[in-house]
Amino acid sequence: MTYICKGSHVNTLNRKTRLILAGVLLPCLAAQAANLLVNPGFVPSNPNSYLDYTASAPPGWANTGVSNGPMALNLISVLTQGAVNPMPAYLGSAFVYDLGGFANPNPNVGDGITQSFATRPGHRYHLTFGHNAEAAGSKVFETGSDALRVQVAGTDQTFSSPYDRNAAGYGQACCAWQGAWVQRSLDFVASGVSTRLSFSVATVSNNSYASASVSRNGANSQMVAWPVVEEIIDPPRITVVKALTGSGRINSTDQFTLSIQQAGVVQNDTTNSTTQGAGSTVTGGSGTTGAFTATANTAYTINEAGSGGTRLAQYNASLSCTNASTDSTTVLPASLQQAFTPDGNDVITCTVSNAPAPASLQVTQKAIVTAPSTFNPPVTFSYTGNNGWMQQPVSNLVVNAVVKGVAQNLTAVNVATTQTVAVTATESGWSVVSMRCTDTNAAVSGNPAPPAVLVSSTNNTITIPAIYVVPNAALQCAVVGSRRQ
Repeated sequence: MTYICKGSHVNTLNRKTRLILAGVLLPCLAAQAANLLVNPGFVPSNPNSYLDYTASAPPGWANTGVSNGPMALNLISVLTQGAVNPMPAYLGSAFVYDLGGFANPNPNVGDGITQSFATRPGHRYHLTFGHNAEAAGSKVFETGSDALRVQVAGTDQTFSSPYDRNAAGYGQACCAWQGAWVQRSLDFVASGVSTRLSFSVATVSNNSYASASVSRNGANSQMVAWPVVEEIIDPPRITVVKALTGSGRINSTDQFTLSIQQAGVVQNDTTNSTTQGAGSTVTGGSGTTGAFTATANTAYTINEAGSGGTRLAQYNASLSCTNASTDSTTVLPASLQQAFTPDGNDVITCTVSNAPAPASLQVTQKAIVTAPSTFNPPVTFSYTGNNGWMQQPVSNLVVNAVVKGVAQNLTAVNVATTQTVAVTATESGWSVVSMRCTDTNAAVSGNPAPPAVLVSSTNNTITIPAIYVVPNAALQCAVVGSRRQ
């Protein structure tokens, strides 16, 4: 977008006092898309018929102190009756803001301009702008410097621009511009949802003249052009660390390797990605991907692999993630291998926790009746055990049918587990014929697979040896009860 601005002739009263426009073409620029500031080009509200720049702030801005307003660069030669060429543009801007120009060539400290703009608390921003000094008045051999104060989000910085009218060669009349623009910049962190930016005169000028007959100014005007405030968008960072919970490692050699993957390819540095340590201890500095610099709007997954003979199926894994960027909209993964897409400025930390999967124990019951005995359902046996196994009744409603009780997780692995059955008291003659235990998840637990029997008994009590009470064991004890006449 481009503004096309008309103009007219210019009258100069009392040297830099009043400007009347009515026939001069003033090209204007549109604001940059990434800029958070309104009207960074200092375009006047009505550049076609703007009669007086003095003490007028352009739209979007407000004056502080007795300052002036925007100035069209191609009017400089008109103001000086052609003695000075138009001031060079900064980034193509047709207007600048003149602090202390026209009616106030000697501004006061604090004179300036300000604007508030939307920010995100805790986020970093970058400010750039053009700065130029002016040797105002008719001092032929004047040299010195102008100091500009910039205040934004608690940052307070002063920039000094030297000038030398004699060296610049711009003549003896009003408005001897220093020449080349100096680009200034600073970074700041926003503390609120709105941040105020101010440009103001910092100090009076330090002037010196080759002619002793020339009076000294108190301060000199200076210019600001095209300020730009952009949020600093850092690439997202992802860190994954390992934690071992419960009883820790099942085997002393078990270790875990973490990874951040994109389309199945490991992206992180693998130097320290494999854990070290024993038991539930992860040696410091191991078992981490480190801070991986990701690409925003790219999908990643978090994964782990076993090392040192580790069988991951023997562990229950969980994933928890946090994001230090509290206003991020990134949906964090809740499980391994779940894809997520980080945004810029995300600082994501994920913990992969592993605990040995518990062993479980389930009862299956079969009631056998030998004729001519009668069967009076329900026939209920009561089971009790140790290692966290709670009392449980199991009832047969149909003779010779197999009924399954509820599987219960055991409290600990590698602990001998005993189960005792009490036969029904409602009918006489019932007894336990056999108890036999197997592991229906032997392919994962490593126990002997059915039909191998781990332990058997012909009475009311059976004890499963500790060597079979291992992570992921799905122990199942089949109980046969019989009643004869």
